[in-house]
Amino acid sequence: MNAITGAAALGCLLGSIAVGVCVHETLHAGFLRAIGVSCRMEYLPNRTTGVDPLGGAVARVTLSEIPEKTSVRGIRLAALSPVLMLTPFSLVALGAVPDPTTLGSASLQLATVGWFATAIPSPQDFAMFWRADDLRGYTDARRGEWFEVA
Repeated sequence: MNAITGAAALGCLLGSIAVGVCVHETLHAGFLRAIGVSCRMEYLPNRTTGVDPLGGAVARVTLSEIPEKTSVRGIRLAALSPVLMLTPFSLVALGAVPDPTTLGSASLQLATVGWFATAIPSPQDFAMFWRADDLRGYTDARRGEWFEVA
């Protein structure tokens, strides 16, 4: 692999991670809004200048309020919703399309790895999944009480 091919492959990896994180958070926000949870989507939060690839978030969902009547199952589905990012790869399992990791293109392989990595629920997602009962009735006033220790 020459330097140009390596640089292109690295760019594909970083690009797929950036896009994947945004899709990951958008899935959370979409599911939360569908069940009546008030939330806000932020891109490049807490940034004043530029993008630091090694520090800080690319995107995040901030909860405002979870009504007391919200379904625990709905909260859990919202927490694990990024797994839906793997849906296109079911076509590989069915044999309808070739496996992108075996096509010989380093750029495609790394883009696939980046996409898979962002489809994995984060530790915060799993905390939300397991503590969904505690989240009902959540408001901004309880933010430090729940999210800082979760």
